[in-house]
Amino acid sequence: MANLLDTITELNANTATMISKFNTTLNNLPKIVQEEVNNALPVQLVGTATTANSLGGKNIAAINIGIKHEGDITDFFLVENGNLIRFSTDDINPDLVSQGYELFCPHSREEYEVARNYLVKLGKAKMMGPLGIYYPKNGPFYPHYKSLGWCSCIPLNSDNMGKKGWKVKDGSDVWWASDLVNVTEPDGDYVANAYLGITYDNDGHIKWYSDSNDRYGYKNYLCVKRIKKQ
Repeated sequence: MANLLDTITELNANTATMISKFNTTLNNLPKIVQEEVNNALPVQLVGTATTANSLGGKNIAAINIGIKHEGDITDFFLVENGNLIRFSTDDINPDLVSQGYELFCPHSREEYEVARNYLVKLGKAKMMGPLGIYYPKNGPFYPHYKSLGWCSCIPLNSDNMGKKGWKVKDGSDVWWASDLVNVTEPDGDYVANAYLGITYDNDGHIKWYSDSNDRYGYKNYLCVKRIKKQ
């Protein structure tokens, strides 16, 4: 058991060797001990691969990792230099879609934290991407700017901006990205279905976002494949 705890301490999200060592050690333990360890760990690494793929003619540096969270498995795939996405109608690379991946839309603060911590360990904290957040109509002041208008200073989550009509691409009714109340955006110069321009700090927390006439596009973003517990 001490060896297992030492292995857990050593785990790093971008080190496949350590994750393999953890899984091997865990699998060699009696089943009842395995269950106790699984229940004790709030987030458990269940598999990893680091790849550099050429998908659909595009060179994509991708880091793929499986994380077990509350019984379900969340398989993250970080895309760099992928398909440009500006609107909720834009698709990630079709090869990723065919494998069951979609743009990451955090369904809770806790899920956002799992993803953020994962990217921080990879040194890619600012690559969370647009989080799939959009509004299905033009803003009321498009194409003109209006200070402190429309949805300014409202937390970026389903309990607040969601009640104003904001949605996430995967269709979830519950989502969370931020509780900030000092962001004076979106102020209404918004084009329907455009992603917000989100600025992250070095730890992956959102520090600002803006609507500003569909000017924001992303080629680096986090994707996810959710595997429900059987």
